[in-house]
Amino acid sequence: MNGENIFRQRFTRISGLSAIRRLPRLGKIRLGIKKVSQKTGKEYPSETDYFVCPAEIKKFYGDEPKELNISFPMNDPEVIFPQCYKWYGSSMGLKCRGDGETALRLNEETKEMEERECPCELLEEGKCKQRASLVFMMPGIKIGGVYQIDLSSYHSIVDINSGIDYARALLGDNIAFVPFKLKRVPKETHAEGKKQIHYTLQLELDITEDDLAKLQEGKRLFWGQNRQYEIESPKPEDDINPAFDSKAKGAVIEPETEGEVKKEKEKEAKDQEKQKETKEPIKEKSKEQDLKKEIEESRARETQLKKDQEEGKSKLKSYQESKSIYKKKVEEEDKILLAISEKAQKVGIDSFEKLVNFALERGIIKTHLTEHIAKKVLTTNKEVYARLMKALEQPTEGDKEKLDKIFETLKEAGITTWREIAGFACMGDLIEPGTAIEDVQKLLTEDPEAVEKIINVAKIEEEREIEEGQEIADEDIPDRIGKLEVKNEDAPYPDE
Repeated sequence: MNGENIFRQRFTRISGLSAIRRLPRLGKIRLGIKKVSQKTGKEYPSETDYFVCPAEIKKFYGDEPKELNISFPMNDPEVIFPQCYKWYGSSMGLKCRGDGETALRLNEETKEMEERECPCELLEEGKCKQRASLVFMMPGIKIGGVYQIDLSSYHSIVDINSGIDYARALLGDNIAFVPFKLKRVPKETHAEGKKQIHYTLQLELDITEDDLAKLQEGKRLFWGQNRQYEIESPKPEDDINPAFDSKAKGAVIEPETEGEVKKEKEKEAKDQEKQKETKEPIKEKSKEQDLKKEIEESRARETQLKKDQEEGKSKLKSYQESKSIYKKKVEEEDKILLAISEKAQKVGIDSFEKLVNFALERGIIKTHLTEHIAKKVLTTNKEVYARLMKALEQPTEGDKEKLDKIFETLKEAGITTWREIAGFACMGDLIEPGTAIEDVQKLLTEDPEAVEKIINVAKIEEEREIEEGQEIADEDIPDRIGKLEVKNEDAPYPDE
């Protein structure tokens, strides 16, 4: 038979499919624990400064490791560190996930996933949040699968993405089976004027210069480096709301200590004092109440649905109908953006970055936005759109000449931007906070005395700040009109 194996069949492999290898998940590593309140008997999340690990990892690293030796089973960042927006509602299961442009949302009536735009109002309300899962191997522990860490910290996501991209840049995208160190690092954050310390994740490449040179030459340092694996996808029932993490699923649950109870009582006393001062009641809703409300609303919807169906008034939309509605909305948004673009080009604004800077300078938006977010604001916020379109209108030749002279006069007095002009006009009670720049310009062209008053306010303000030993900063003027709130992106949560 010319050395051929007579027992082997002709077709024994499927191209592509037979080359895939799947690694199962061995367990989860958490970033905090749950504690039981002595007062209410309920569980609440508490961040730790160490990794909360399964028993087999504790045997190797101890009970409270702050760094782990890991490696990745493959090179694709989207597989080893997937990220998306997720909304669970008050239920256990996932209701919506999206990428910042498009999302799939559960229709409570049809129980089907429908496509829609992303982000939506849930993100602004804090109900939806960015979430990510880091999937990796621990060669020193087990090589039969992968471990997973779920997180939602803004800083952790950015730092891990940075660590992966840095390693890929050094190694020509080949990071599989290369050693890394995963660390808990204290990071100072500020929210509502309070300094807080949170323990974010950082990823570091753990090789020497000699190892790097060998890898760059294409040499294999570690077994299986060129193999291709799939990560076993989590089952739908495994992608649960972190708030429902339980002891049965591996979460660590401990009772409160006396010190924590005392701290909680002090916090409660402060909250009560604050309540008396502001006369705003502190609202507390338990998970049981939320779940009960959700069930009641669901039953009411089902009853109404049956009634509508019986009367032939069903309002359910199919996936194709939902997709058609979404497509129509996108077309409407494109029309809005085209109208803005055409008007901007007439006044010499030929890029979106310049348009954003124009809107920022005119006080139409309060902070610099990315192109994607700026487009969302312009197509959904009618007031911002109207103000921008008005600001892009070209003044008459006579008004333009007047404004140029006024601006030159104000520049000589050290006032160099329209935001500063508006700020000083506000301090001089010439305008209300939030007045559009174009309305300020109209005021100045109609009332010459307003220019002189703005210059006087600026001089008084400069003298006051010099006396206090402070220098005037460009951003200082608008900040007195209205400051932006900064959300705490690193609120402690066991799986964040």
